Amino acid sequence: MKLLVVTNLSPLDSNPNAGIFVARRLQHYKSFGVDFDAISLGLKDGKIVTAIKKLLQRPSYEPLEEHEGVKFKPVLINRNLRMALMNKISRGYFVKIAELLVRTIEQLFDLKDVKIFLVDPVGLV
Repeated sequence: MKLLVVTNLSPLDSNPNAGIFVARRLQHYKSFGVDFDAISLGLKDGKIVTAIKKLLQRPSYEPLEEHEGVKFKPVLINRNLRMALMNKISRGYFVKIAELLVRTIEQLFDLKDVKIFLVDPVGLV
């Protein structure tokens, strides 16, 4: 049986200890022989957003691909200035991001063998 773990709380380039409990949980799954793919969700900022974040001294939130022996498959949504501003003013922003993430995951991964989807740290779906 294959487990697909989807998380937005994984170690980051800017903070390897972020979401460390998710990485540790996956280490335990691995030690018990559980077959899983771990998808870490993130945003890849465009050039303008990156420049603004540097001016404001804001960190990057791109997930690491591997941490303490656990491999994550990052799924990144490109975020331009318009999307960054929508985050502050629009409720529809999160729906749009969720739709983009679902489409991206469906394109990148073969979901036929997956029996359980785990959205960590929330629970089973």
